[in-house]
Amino acid sequence: MGVSTLDPGGTGFSTPEAREGWWDENCFWEFYYAMVASFAAGNQVANYETLVMAGDIEGTRRTFKCEGIWTYSVDEQGKLLTMYGYWDQEDMIATETLITGEYDHQHYVE
Repeated sequence: MGVSTLDPGGTGFSTPEAREGWWDENCFWEFYYAMVASFAAGNQVANYETLVMAGDIEGTRRTFKCEGIWTYSVDEQGKLLTMYGYWDQEDMIATETLITGEYDHQHYVE
């Protein structure tokens, strides 16, 4: 997926240990997905998705909205082979929203 705040080295997470480490570092986030469009071709698919991430950062509740394209490919048994994501990190960071007081999930999708 390249260099990002989720993967500063841009090396990806190709081993079970790497994926476990990523999850341990990021499991405080709540993820909300909306699939805008999906395009399948053989054993590959490209999805245009909106992703909203919500989490506590330094004691405050914040959300970020990310729009992008995610691609996946599977083998003949349906096992995931690749997953790539394409989005503009600066655009995502610009959507940061501070949630104060009582909140519910509706805050995340407006």
